Amino acid sequence: MRCFPHIVNLIAKVFISFYFKQPKKKSTAKAVSGTKRKRQPTTQAATHVHDADTDENDELPAEDGNESANDGIDTDPADEDDPIDGKLAHDETVTRTVRGKAIQMMKEEYDIMIGNQEEKMALGLFPKVAGLARRVHDSPTLKEKFDILVLNDETLTGQKKTLDRRVPTRWNSDLACLDAHFYFKNVVQQLTAASANGLRAYRLEEAQWELIEELVQVLVIFDEPTKLFSQSEVPLVMECVPMLVNLREQLMNLKPDCLFSKVLFPLY
Repeated sequence: MRCFPHIVNLIAKVFISFYFKQPKKKSTAKAVSGTKRKRQPTTQAATHVHDADTDENDELPAEDGNESANDGIDTDPADEDDPIDGKLAHDETVTRTVRGKAIQMMKEEYDIMIGNQEEKMALGLFPKVAGLARRVHDSPTLKEKFDILVLNDETLTGQKKTLDRRVPTRWNSDLACLDAHFYFKNVVQQLTAASANGLRAYRLEEAQWELIEELVQVLVIFDEPTKLFSQSEVPLVMECVPMLVNLREQLMNLKPDCLFSKVLFPLY
């Protein structure tokens, strides 16, 4: 049943969509009747188009002068250069539609709305988490400092040694990225606290650390079905249906009673 992994993938993407700015619809300027449209210089027009197409999700506020506005998130150049395909366009449309319906339902039926502070906290999560992972991976100096901190942290009991990087086209890389960040919490806090490292823009608020912990618990629910469907043998219907029922039950059992529940609650 090849449609089941697609369903699971879409549900996971809807959850994650609350943590990224949604792309704005581009408006097309209309010429007024009886007027002539001035032809802009080629370079100016190209610059304007580039600005309009810039993904706001890639922005992290600059800090301390040595952090650029685009240093906040780990992106895949291949994804930026390649034109969007039909399947991806369809998935993004479905994600936005379901997300909008969830927000509307929670507002109308339960009088629950995501506040500006909660939204700001959620939208600032991945730029910091994915951005720090990229910086550590790309800088030999930061990587060495990170490795030393890991080696000296006696609270780390596992074999993991590195931060996971985020791959925009794979939702489970979001889970891996968050999970690794939380696992190395002490190391990350020490690394971002040192002013010499120039990473203060990547420091997380305590509420954001709590949000990571909660979000990981949610995304893990989708991880098992994803791994099953990624195997070479296609699962039978008798295996898929119980798994989807179990998936629904686990989501229904989540309790939205935490500080940041409004960010997660619309889809419970």
